[in-house]
Amino acid sequence: MTTKYKRDINRAYLVIEEQILYEEDYQMPMLKKNHIPGILEIEGHGIDEKSQYSYNVSGKTSMKSFFEKRKLDREDMEQFILQLVKLTKLLQNFLLDPNKLLLDAEYIFTEKNQWYFCYLPVAEKSLCQSFHELTEYFVSQVNYEKKEGIHLAYELHKATMQENYDIEKIMEEYEVMEQEQALAIDQLEERGNIFSLDEGEEDEEGEPLYYEDVQTLREVGGIWESLRHTFHRKKQPKWGEWEEELPWEDQFPR
Repeated sequence: MTTKYKRDINRAYLVIEEQILYEEDYQMPMLKKNHIPGILEIEGHGIDEKSQYSYNVSGKTSMKSFFEKRKLDREDMEQFILQLVKLTKLLQNFLLDPNKLLLDAEYIFTEKNQWYFCYLPVAEKSLCQSFHELTEYFVSQVNYEKKEGIHLAYELHKATMQENYDIEKIMEEYEVMEQEQALAIDQLEERGNIFSLDEGEEDEEGEPLYYEDVQTLREVGGIWESLRHTFHRKKQPKWGEWEEELPWEDQFPR
């Protein structure tokens, strides 16, 4: 698959070219005759024994460009997933296959808080595999100054390693886990004994300290479980100083 942009006086298009003969089935007429919210306008034709699909991206910004200007946060991921789940259900009403959506940051576009997707009739990768690869992008682009976003990006990446997972179910389970973690933290705060990555006492060098009683948070699971091998430390390490690699560490150079 090769891609390029072309423009005329009033519009901009993303052009995707596949090295196969163009054959049109029911999908293209269905896409052209129906306005499906979240799906980019598409035109398809054959040229030199190849297939070309053009998507109208006028006034829109790719996800890749959008998050080069600012970091990804939890609300961005939640909004994106909500719209994606809604779209996959809507596509089935038109007998269209959600597996044909391109979930690559270069081919996903946004405009006025709405996400738009390329529907490629000849796409072969499954939605589950595509979304898992997109979570790797989330991990690389998440705002590491906000732990809520880190938690969600990591949990999404971990959960999508399973075969034939359900995105909607993952989000439901994540919300339950977040509520359990919040309750555990509230209980520790009531006892005056809390572990936090953001707050705590400082040592003589001004570095935050871990609290001793973190067993409750260990039992909660989620991201705390992935970090528990560091809990025995009294002094909080800085990024790049962990004894073992974190799940996303290979995304960032030391």
